[in-house]
Amino acid sequence: MNHNTSSNPAVFVLSLDTELAWGNFVRVKDPLKKTQMFRTRYCIQQLLDLLETYNIRATWAVVGHLMLDACHPDENGVKHPQAIRPAYSWHPGDWFEDDPCTSLQEDPLWYGMDIVNKIRSCAVPQEIASHSFAHQIFGDPGCHWACADTDIRLAVFAAQALNIQMDSFVYPKNSIAHQTVLAKYGFRIYRGEGTEWYNRFRHPLLRKILHFLDDLLAVPPAADTLHRDNDNLFYTNGNMMYQSMEGLRKLIPLRARVRKAKMGINKAVAQGKIFHLWLHPFNLASDPTRLLAGLEEIFKHVKNLEDAGRLVNLPMRELPAFFGIKPDPADVLINEGTANYIR
Repeated sequence: MNHNTSSNPAVFVLSLDTELAWGNFVRVKDPLKKTQMFRTRYCIQQLLDLLETYNIRATWAVVGHLMLDACHPDENGVKHPQAIRPAYSWHPGDWFEDDPCTSLQEDPLWYGMDIVNKIRSCAVPQEIASHSFAHQIFGDPGCHWACADTDIRLAVFAAQALNIQMDSFVYPKNSIAHQTVLAKYGFRIYRGEGTEWYNRFRHPLLRKILHFLDDLLAVPPAADTLHRDNDNLFYTNGNMMYQSMEGLRKLIPLRARVRKAKMGINKAVAQGKIFHLWLHPFNLASDPTRLLAGLEEIFKHVKNLEDAGRLVNLPMRELPAFFGIKPDPADVLINEGTANYIR
């Protein structure tokens, strides 16, 4: 079911997958990528400055472990013993084996309470959403229901400790599964798999090639609607990922990225739909000056359309209310071992 009509004003949504080392355990061992990770905090601050300048409210999907300033193994040396481990065929070891179990001061790529505080102190209110606790891939067969349940529970607890209420969820790798767990913990909306045409192809290499060509040629992205799934959760599909300038992506001109985003926004305005742009702050670190300049051009376009009354900018959590859908008063959860967690 979708909840948009052509009479609705268009909506611009920006979601930011904030992961640091949790996004890819192999990447953090690569010297170049590790340098980019250390540069990510600078990119986040510059991005927050742009959001303030253009009055953009974004949804920051933060890995729950980044909400910690420290963690320690238990008396048996087990890291995060409350977490049921996934059993991925491609990751035979303990999912937490690379977690240093130290502190923000000692290992800032694994902790990010300072980042969360920066987001919360932004002059333009930002949404903090969940990107899971430990970036497990929910749609993989190795992540069973109990594994997803403990991961999301830990993410919710980490947010509760900072007095953060999370209503929105972004799946790691956009791998959608276990929506019943989201509903159990009071989430109302998540980002869907995406509307990109090349995702219909199953072969990973073919998808990557088509994705590259799609960006290189600035193929106009689709606009989309607000949907509701069988678990009574809403979802808004991503329409365009703002890519890094790493590897072959260096060949994609900045103007192509900006033009592509503007075309998607214009299509949403023409159709009264949602345009959902998303990115990883880490990717900005591949060329901060140029990529942030490109985002600024996109934000200027959003601001001009907002000033003309043709577009509104919303975080994910506000989409259902914007389209006139009231929250369910039964959305109350009492978490085991904690105070009431009320939505």
